[in-house]
Amino acid sequence: MRKLVVAIDFSPASIAALAQARALGPVELVHVRRTAVGSKSAWARLEEIAAGDAHQVRTGRLADELLVVATMTGAAGIVLGAPAAARTVRQLVRRSPVPVLFARGDKPSRVVVAVDFSGPTRAAIPTAFEAAESRGLPLELLHVVDVAHGEHGGSAAAESVRSLAKLALERDDIGRASVSLREGDAAAALIAATGPQDLIVCGSNARTRFEEALLGGGVARRLVAGARGSVLVVGPSCEARPAERTTTLREIRAGACAGDALLVECARKGLIPLSECMRCGAFAGLIGEAQGRRVVRCREVSAPREASAIGS
Repeated sequence: MRKLVVAIDFSPASIAALAQARALGPVELVHVRRTAVGSKSAWARLEEIAAGDAHQVRTGRLADELLVVATMTGAAGIVLGAPAAARTVRQLVRRSPVPVLFARGDKPSRVVVAVDFSGPTRAAIPTAFEAAESRGLPLELLHVVDVAHGEHGGSAAAESVRSLAKLALERDDIGRASVSLREGDAAAALIAATGPQDLIVCGSNARTRFEEALLGGGVARRLVAGARGSVLVVGPSCEARPAERTTTLREIRAGACAGDALLVECARKGLIPLSECMRCGAFAGLIGEAQGRRVVRCREVSAPREASAIGS
């Protein structure tokens, strides 16, 4: 089973997140510091908390280092305690090639998946069903009719209910799923409809701040900040991509490549040229030399994805 990468800052929230992650499968603990000052004492504390689990102390920005570790280890997901810093949430939601669990409190007793019938929802629904099935929990498919953005009247509600029921019937073979409808602002309605024992699963389609404002990708960020329970986000970089593509340095710095943090780290060490894209932990090994430097490519990733441990 693939590991979950768990961010540890020694706060009660991160310790609670670790407990949730351990219930799902093997974990690797990561403590990130902005500077190397205090690393020795941090290592001692982390070693005690790890209790035999894999662990490491890294220097840098939290989101960047979590992405590096997740990609290098082929992790199934990233877990950190909520609430988290807004910058960290934005970076992980946009760039993570695996689902990110922002954990609060104890184990959930219900899974609620936010459905808006978009591409990101299609990526989030299988994760939600996996999460409910593996934990033996009921699942609710919830759609919010956003009156402020043009969804009006009973016809929109009726069509939404029919679509939700179709989604539930397509995937639910043991009668675990139910459907419900709310009206209003999506994030506010989801927060109001859920409690501390609920796990909210949602997709996000925003890769940049502009897209977040234009496409409503801020819903995921608002859920992480305001929900009373845990939130599992399936971001745009979790969706299937072509097996190989060329990524420019400008794209890397803009966060356009799901494996950008790993690519930059490897490039700094002279392991790969910047024109090569390291994605999603699909590390195929050395394939030759280019201008005196070793070249690494992604392996073929067109096959169906493994079930995510964070959802299983």
